[in-house]
This record gives sequence, structure tokens and C-alpha cells, in this order.
Amino acid sequence: MSVIVSLITALVAFLITFRNTGLGGETHQNKVKAIAFLIGCLAAFSAIYQIIFRFLVVLPAGEVGVVETFGKVQEQPLNSGIHLISPLAKVTKFSTRLQDIKEPLQKKV
Repeated sequence: MSVIVSLITALVAFLITFRNTGLGGETHQNKVKAIAFLIGCLAAFSAIYQIIFRFLVVLPAGEVGVVETFGKVQEQPLNSGIHLISPLAKVTKFSTRLQDIKEPLQKKV
């Protein structure tokens, strides 16, 4: 959803920048165009960033990931590292590190 909002914001800002509209009057027209161009660039970079990182999953050392797409789980887990996945898939991370649990000794009476 945020990708769509970013793309619409970029489109509107670039339309304001490159069309000769009378926004802000003659004295402030260049400032309005500069601000609209800046907002358009920021929104476009935000949309590109979000699109790229929907396809990438980073699993740190000591974790594996299970990929679920539309309720169906893939048989092969994802090992540590960078992986390309479908933007519709959900990755659940699990720790594979050994956990040392210490319990105090209790005397039987």
C-alpha cells in the first residue's frame, strides 16, 4: 500500500513540476516547482527502495527462514544470507542457535 502512495505522490509532484500551472502565482512559481521536484524525487526513491526490499530477505547467521506463499509452505528452508523471494511470500524466521538452559538442582526430602 505504501508503494502505491509513494508512486502517486511522485506522479503528482512531477506533474506539478513539468506542467506550466499557475500555482503560487508568478513570483513563487519557481519555488513551487523546485519543492514539487524535491518531493517527487523523494517519493520516487522511497517507492524504488520499497519495491527492491520486497524481493529481498536477509537472514543473519544462526537463523533459517521458512517461505509461505498463499498458505503453502516451501519444503526447502532458506539458509543464512540474502535471498530473492516473491513479493507475495511471507518469510518466518527461526533461530538455529543452541540455547543453554540451566536449572538449579533441588534436593529431595
